[in-house]
Amino acid sequence: MVCLVPGRSVFVFAVIAAGSGGTVDLDWQEKYWAGMRGLQEGRYVDARAALQSAYDAAQQLPASDPWKARAAFGLGSFALSRGNIAWAERLHNDARIMLEGQGEASPLLAMVWNGLGEIFMEQSRLEEAEDVIGKALSVFGRDPKLSGCAFLSRRRLAEIRVMRQDYAGAEQMLQALLADERQAPAASDVELPATLRIMGHLYIMQNRLAEAEPLLREAMTLQLARNQNLAAADTMVTLSGLYRLEGRLERAAPLLRKAVKCYEQAGDPHAVSAYVELARCAAAEKKYLTARNLLQKAIDMARKGPMSDVLIARFEQDLASIMPEFASK
Repeated sequence: MVCLVPGRSVFVFAVIAAGSGGTVDLDWQEKYWAGMRGLQEGRYVDARAALQSAYDAAQQLPASDPWKARAAFGLGSFALSRGNIAWAERLHNDARIMLEGQGEASPLLAMVWNGLGEIFMEQSRLEEAEDVIGKALSVFGRDPKLSGCAFLSRRRLAEIRVMRQDYAGAEQMLQALLADERQAPAASDVELPATLRIMGHLYIMQNRLAEAEPLLREAMTLQLARNQNLAAADTMVTLSGLYRLEGRLERAAPLLRKAVKCYEQAGDPHAVSAYVELARCAAAEKKYLTARNLLQKAIDMARKGPMSDVLIARFEQDLASIMPEFASK
């Protein structure tokens, strides 16, 4: 088994790429965009302060003002990135309620729908996720300028197929998406490597390791070249799992150390997945005490953070699955 790496929300990249929605006239509106850029770059302390400030200032606005919904969406995006699913869902629903019923669905409402879809995916609420992401895609598909957002929604729908173990359906969707992203490189700066990683993970789940490796290596190269360091760390964890399955532990360990360093410098909760994979590598080398310690650190981190119960349960299930390998040692 390859350690589960929770799906990283990169929707903030698409939001920024779609433009600011007009001239920014107020300081707190600029703080919103500064906060979204901080979130994109993994500067979580700065992002939280700026997005919270924008959200607080927007509370004076009437519910019909799209900036009030935008501010709730921004702070909700921060909450989602930190694994605080309950907070993220509340903020996204606030934004959704403000925007729905105001005529034709706007790109902003579509962004909120997609964010809700990611939240539902984290909770394995797959039918709800598929519904709102599908609605988001119908909006994004109307405007070529939003092709990056459409790519992301398509990838999320493919990920839902993976979660349902519909591997053939997921592969068909991902192959079509990769073809479109390669033809529109300017619009797929983030989405292409993310799609490559998901395809690689899908192949690993089917034991198609030789097909998975070049996809994961391409994704990691693109992410590092574009300074998408946290996304690259996610790919490193996936690739290290592939190397472990192939018995190439000497190649897995350096990648995991790089991933841990990247996560911990940013204070990113995905560090949990790297420690789980490190424990698997240690167990494979019969370093059982090291494996125990790493597993305990991983599960303590998962319980300490504001992660959803579903996400914590996934980690605990993953951890428990390898305990018999060394429980009696």
